[in-house]
Formats: sequence, C-alpha cells, structure tokens
Amino acid sequence: MKFTLHLARKKTAQGRKFSRGGDFAKALLEKQKVRFHYGIAERQFKRYALDVIAKKTANQDRALYEKLETRLDNVVYRLGLAASRAAARQMVCHCHIRVNGKRVNMPSYGVYAGDVISVRPGSMRKAIFNDISAKLQEKQKEGFFPPWLTVEPKKVEAKITGMPQMKETGTHFDFAPVLEFYKR
Repeated sequence: MKFTLHLARKKTAQGRKFSRGGDFAKALLEKQKVRFHYGIAERQFKRYALDVIAKKTANQDRALYEKLETRLDNVVYRLGLAASRAAARQMVCHCHIRVNGKRVNMPSYGVYAGDVISVRPGSMRKAIFNDISAKLQEKQKEGFFPPWLTVEPKKVEAKITGMPQMKETGTHFDFAPVLEFYKR
C-alpha cells in the first residue's frame, strides 16, 4: 500500500502555491502507515499510543513497537500460520488459536514471555491447517521466525521466549513522530 502526502494549498499574491506539508502532515502519514500495516482501528491505536505515553518509559518507541508486535493476531502472522494479518485476525476470531491451552478469540490479546501459542486440536482437521507442521518445518529451516519465538513444528505450537526488538525485524517505521502526534 503506497502512502503519499496530500499537497497543502497556500494562496499567495501570484496565485496558488503548493507545499509538501509540515511536521503534522509527516506525523499523520507515519501514524497511518503504522496503523494500516498492523490493521488496527484508529480508536484502539490511539489507546495504545496514549498508554505508552502515560507510562513515561525511557524508550517509548520500543514500548509501542512491542505492544503492536505482541498482539495475538500479529504473532499468528509471524508464525506463518496465516498469509496476512487479516487472515490471522480471522483465524483468532474463529477460535482456532489457543494461548496457554485456552481458546482465545480476541485478536488484540497481548502475549507475554513464557506464553505458548498453539492451534486448537479440533481445528487441525480444517483445510487451512493441512500440512501445517511440514510448512512450519520448512520455515524453521529457512530461519523465517523472529528470534523471540521458539517454534515446535511437530506439535504446531510456539513459545514466546522474549520480547521483540526493533533491530531484529528491521522495522521501516519511525515511531517517534507517531507518539508526537498523540502528545499534542
């Protein structure tokens, strides 16, 4: 999905003059890129950002990144169980995913270090999970999984071994303007 800045129009004595917008426009654009990338509604994304700002941690960028990456729908996507975040979201909503042995149907459910994510045994008969353990084994050989996830392909489960780091995934977002957008 390509994002562009809309040109702001300023009226001058010679006629109309166009400019690229200021800091607000750039912060808004960055916020929208992050929000659409993770597939989160504005209201929920704003809540995430305001929670991070309220905690006043030293590295708020990293805190927001961790909050977004550890959503259950994103973890299911990172595991390769779904082709997209939207498909992962639907998979979670249809109760195919378990966290620590319990069915979870909230895509925004936050997972933490030590949690075990698995596919519900009753869902393994579904067509979307055909040959899933073989696919997971292939992806494990390729080094597909982020370092904070430990995957057991034969059991079709993964354990959260740590928190995601921005350096590991090579994120292409700048979270500082996003947080500044909500601080105003």
